[in-house]
Amino acid sequence: MLPEGGSTVIRVDGRVEMVALAQPTVADARPISDREVLVVARAVGATDLLVRLESGVSFSRRVRVTLDKSQLESTLSRLFGQSLQADDMGGTVAVRGTLPDVGAASLLKSYMDATGMKWVDLTRIAGVQQVQLRVRIAEASRTALRELAFGAVVGGSDAFGGIQAPGGTPFQPVSIAPGIQAPVNNANFTFNNTPITPATTLFGGIPGS
Repeated sequence: MLPEGGSTVIRVDGRVEMVALAQPTVADARPISDREVLVVARAVGATDLLVRLESGVSFSRRVRVTLDKSQLESTLSRLFGQSLQADDMGGTVAVRGTLPDVGAASLLKSYMDATGMKWVDLTRIAGVQQVQLRVRIAEASRTALRELAFGAVVGGSDAFGGIQAPGGTPFQPVSIAPGIQAPVNNANFTFNNTPITPATTLFGGIPGS
């Protein structure tokens, strides 16, 4: 385990023939003598170091580069004039704290992305946050809605009735009355041309009662 920017020397039992790293962006390694390998930490993360000796023996080591917490926090403080906290969360740097405005948050993202580190922004903006909403208002014509009203009517010698949507145009120009010159108890009611008012939503009856 190495801090970011740190280095160490690995001594091996044999003459070094080859050195390789799985993630060269995380660390660098090179032989500095027949039996020594220098490893330099570049960026936060982890990689595998492979060493092969002239004898044919090969071995690997896991190299983990950790965050130089104090150095990064000092750099962020100088750049943004704010006390920000940086923590290594298993190879991902979490930046916490309060920034003065959205512009500072954008600059923080630009800087951290430029470092090549894997990071997550957990900062917040000082003050009250505003959320902008886009509202669309749809206007419907009352006349058009009334034209969409529904209605039905039925009549006969046994019963009569009708139904329509409230406030709509009368479903048909009708009135309910006995046939011409027929007595009131005549079962054969007729529908004349006098319209039922739009306020009527439901009517019915039994002609013979």
